[in-house]
Amino acid sequence: MFGLLLFSGMATAVFHSCGDGHLGDIEPWADFTMSYRTADGQAAAPPCLVMFTNATNTGGLSTTYSWTVNGVQIATSQDISYTFTSSGTHTVALRAINRNGSHYVEKSLMIPQLETNVMVTGITIHPSEVSIEAGKIISLTATVTPDNATNKDVIWSSFNTDMAIVDDMGVVTGIRAGMATIFATAADGSGVSSSKIISITFPDFEMAFIEGGSFLMGGTNPNYFPDELPPHQVTLNSFYMAKYQVIQAQWIALMGNNPSFRPGPNLPVENVSWNDIVGLSGSYVELSGIRYYEDGFIYKLNVTTGKGYRLPTEAEWEYAARGGNKSMGYLFSGSDNPDEVAWYISNSNFTTYPWGLKRPNELGVYDMSGNVWEWCQDWYGAYPSTPQTNPRGPETGMYRVSRGGAQNSYLRYLRVSCRNYDFPYFRSVVVGFRLVCDSAPVLNDCPSL
Repeated sequence: MFGLLLFSGMATAVFHSCGDGHLGDIEPWADFTMSYRTADGQAAAPPCLVMFTNATNTGGLSTTYSWTVNGVQIATSQDISYTFTSSGTHTVALRAINRNGSHYVEKSLMIPQLETNVMVTGITIHPSEVSIEAGKIISLTATVTPDNATNKDVIWSSFNTDMAIVDDMGVVTGIRAGMATIFATAADGSGVSSSKIISITFPDFEMAFIEGGSFLMGGTNPNYFPDELPPHQVTLNSFYMAKYQVIQAQWIALMGNNPSFRPGPNLPVENVSWNDIVGLSGSYVELSGIRYYEDGFIYKLNVTTGKGYRLPTEAEWEYAARGGNKSMGYLFSGSDNPDEVAWYISNSNFTTYPWGLKRPNELGVYDMSGNVWEWCQDWYGAYPSTPQTNPRGPETGMYRVSRGGAQNSYLRYLRVSCRNYDFPYFRSVVVGFRLVCDSAPVLNDCPSL
């Protein structure tokens, strides 16, 4: 900032960054005044440079000026300056001498105290509206006021770390579906803070339309197990099936925990029991003959989305794994070559893999052979020998069915007709699940509850 101490007529004095005011007239007949100001009208602080320079008066007379500060004459010259190095009230005097006499003015000048720490008074977080999917990130920025604040840094924090977290740079990661409050607090100790409510939404499932039809279910390929017999005719209505196994980011978004042995947001969730998925207590919704309780994943999912997701029946699972009415009759889901479509004991290095790295089957569904076993809704039991329409399996039982094989499975277990079963409370690093829903009028959209 620069301020000016001005003389009209005979001389001009220049004040730099020294406030705003008027020092008064020297003498009426001298025809000039002293004044000072700053460019933006705000008080400044020392060091404050004040100077005056020679000016030709109207009579063209030679003039000498003397500069006096606090009673001390510092110079007699036609070009002199003075720098204030301390705040407070100072007496400034200027004398102009020419053949017409000596002209004098004296004024008190207040040099303000130096403000070494301009505190933050307000914070605005951008963007104004924020919504992200669980598992995704978004960057926030913060603008502080005033512009000349000494320390413009902010400290980011989340009030709901189970819903969303934020790093030191304002990058927010959504964790669970719901609402989270993110704070930006001034780092200068002023206590000024601002908050932003962020909506974390549930990631959409990519669904494949499985057109209904009839197929021969059971051990129709070589090397079958006895419980795959007898092959029997099954007719199914159309439905939708998730293209991918449920991943850990989706589980965390609803359940707030990650039970998986091998953590990774895009890896299939595993180490989940049938009971964890379906639930055991509280309110419930019934879909395809199964009650889904409020402490289970699927109930929470359906409440959040308003849709009717569920586990596939064993018949739906096998029909989709075979390619539905687009089936090419493959041994594995999508190929006779397991390395094209499956993670299994020969190529997995005994670990699970993110969705969609292998080739999909005829319907565009991935990993139905290998990676992790997938829970179905049915009780395990012997197959009937008569034709079935939309079968749901036995009414009761001890074990629940799982299908598809896993990353530690041999080839025989990857076949589309292979059956597996475990207790409903069983958990394992090689067991996960995928979802289906009934057909709806809108393609690729599950019906509302």
